[in-house]
Amino acid sequence: LVPLEWDTAMYGLGRRYGVYDGQQRLVTLCLILAAMRESFRNDVDDDDDGGGGAPGRQPHEDIVKELTDMLNPPKVRKAPILRIELRKRDDEYLRRIIIPELIEATETATATRSGVRVDLPLPGTPERKGLSATGRRIVENYERLSDRAGGLSHEERVRLLDYLVEHVHMLVCVPETARIARNIVMAQGKGMDNEPIDDFKGLVCFRYTKNEEDMYRTFDLWDDLAAPPTADVNANADVESSTVGRETIAAACLLRASAALGQKVRKNDEVNALERWLRGDL
Repeated sequence: LVPLEWDTAMYGLGRRYGVYDGQQRLVTLCLILAAMRESFRNDVDDDDDGGGGAPGRQPHEDIVKELTDMLNPPKVRKAPILRIELRKRDDEYLRRIIIPELIEATETATATRSGVRVDLPLPGTPERKGLSATGRRIVENYERLSDRAGGLSHEERVRLLDYLVEHVHMLVCVPETARIARNIVMAQGKGMDNEPIDDFKGLVCFRYTKNEEDMYRTFDLWDDLAAPPTADVNANADVESSTVGRETIAAACLLRASAALGQKVRKNDEVNALERWLRGDL
């Protein structure tokens, strides 16, 4: 994490950080908490007779509030804040999932076998095509987590929540500058199968691209190109979808770099060779 500016007059005590590594872990934890919050919100409270002798349908408000406060820390006399925010292009549906005011304002009741469930305003299949890859994954993962949480009994969810609160911890490193953070991340390698082509992707999409919109447009195009080719009987299917796979991109980039530099690229010098080719091309 890298410290960012924080307006104490507006937000009160606290700090704001840019996340250089660990975005998926943090977002996934927030999605788990949000899915549990909605499962408790939709619980049927068998202890409440609803004022008429029949089993009531009041949510377990204390647990809902506890989870809401985790995702949206309460502030007195200060502007509200979210526990985590993404870049603008990826943030729309994450905000819908974790902001309770928006949930309550737009909730719709859907009949289920167990009673009434409140559904978040998530996009349908046509709308999802217009989302970024990150946005689609957020929506899909939230739906999976909601299904899993909904399949647990109330007691099982309480035990899971207690476990998360008491036993889930994160080790956080806060260097002074973004450059130090970037070097730490690059040195430790992101992911179990980090390869030179992944470092080159970071150079192309971020280090040598100035405009933020261009950064993420390039990132999305790269991910689309690097997606695993589909096992389609139609040989032209992948060509039409511009999907070639990560290994093909890696081989093509190394071939281009070798030709441009006029030398064979050594295995332990691939990242430097790829960057020299990129700088020369620029």
